[in-house]
Amino acid sequence: MQYLLTEEEMQEVRDLRKNAVHQEALKNVCQHVANDMVDLRPANGGGSLTLPCGCIHESIFGKATGGYCDFCAVSAICPLPKRWSK
Repeated sequence: MQYLLTEEEMQEVRDLRKNAVHQEALKNVCQHVANDMVDLRPANGGGSLTLPCGCIHESIFGKATGGYCDFCAVSAICPLPKRWSK
């Protein structure tokens, strides 16, 4: 069966697809930063580097890693659901 859409309905479909692509790209960037980026500022005045916080939504061997978003550097812009400690 074929459906005919009005121009407005088709524009809504295009906007939804475009938004989904942007959300996926933002999710990938946030996960990359959380998992791979190292903070180059000295940790607490010391000389060592701060390790990446890791993304709680990444899975290892098909299982979620767990944890919280408390110290994630990109939690403010990440489109994924958040888990906060109490």
